[in-house]
Amino acid sequence: MTDAFVLMGMLDPDYVVGGEVKPEPKLAEEAYGRVAGSLKMKTLDVAMGVVRLATASMVNAMKLISVRRGYDPRDFTIVAFGGGGSMFATALAKELGVSRVIVPRIPGVFSAWGMLMTDLRHDYVQTKVVRFNGETLKSLMEILEEMMRVAYGQMEEEGIEKKDVRFESTFDMRYAGQEHTVPTPVPVGGKGERDLLSTISRKFQSLHMKQYDFTLADPLEVVNVHLTVLGRVKKPGMTKWAPPRGVRKGRLASRRVVSEEGRQSVSVHERDGLGAGAVVSGPAIIEEPTSTTILRRGDRMRVDKFGNLVIQVR
Repeated sequence: MTDAFVLMGMLDPDYVVGGEVKPEPKLAEEAYGRVAGSLKMKTLDVAMGVVRLATASMVNAMKLISVRRGYDPRDFTIVAFGGGGSMFATALAKELGVSRVIVPRIPGVFSAWGMLMTDLRHDYVQTKVVRFNGETLKSLMEILEEMMRVAYGQMEEEGIEKKDVRFESTFDMRYAGQEHTVPTPVPVGGKGERDLLSTISRKFQSLHMKQYDFTLADPLEVVNVHLTVLGRVKKPGMTKWAPPRGVRKGRLASRRVVSEEGRQSVSVHERDGLGAGAVVSGPAIIEEPTSTTILRRGDRMRVDKFGNLVIQVR
């Protein structure tokens, strides 16, 4: 993919990892040229074809975790991170009908920052295959209560105070005779047995309809009791963004690129030179040492107060 983007002009071979890595455009052209020769195609057409195939593969993967689970991608925002995420993000958003993309600060290490912002978590699961009714609900809730007791002890050993502990509980449920299950939230505390039974049953029916587009009048079964315990940890604060001193601000240059929109000249900007409130309209390229963000024609990018790139996709 790096070779393809270099050939298309999307990546500056002198600025990969801030210039610390030096791709060889001639070798990339030779490699793609051999493929192009065997396919009787132009080298640039092969490079663009590779990008199209990669985009299509990512779209299918994103549909697996959204459309096929009953979620409409248009209701969500794409957060693009990693070295290559922001190179594909606007194209993926266009294909999925997503209207907004966010590229966080230093996207190449966003996962590490995410670990610092994540609460401590443990999961407890016990298999208990029973019909779901008033008689079995009591024993299922007893299992949850025992799990909670154990979880409190484990969190205490790890330095988490009781006031900073919260629980999320689910039953893996299905219609009698089904193979697959649907994780169904279970309220903990505050409800009587009869209310709890009807609440969980209604939630299962709703989730089953959302995921599979039908419901049945068959009896319900529980397969697993699942408890997630979360211990709140102290998180680093976020500071407002201001470009560092000595960084050139505004547009760096123009570059000729090749894309689905044909050959065109696009503006190139250094991300660290864009202050909060800065706006860039596509087509454009935003460069930084560990990532490159591609804006397509009609896209509009704004830098928020924390330095994130917020892109409205047209």
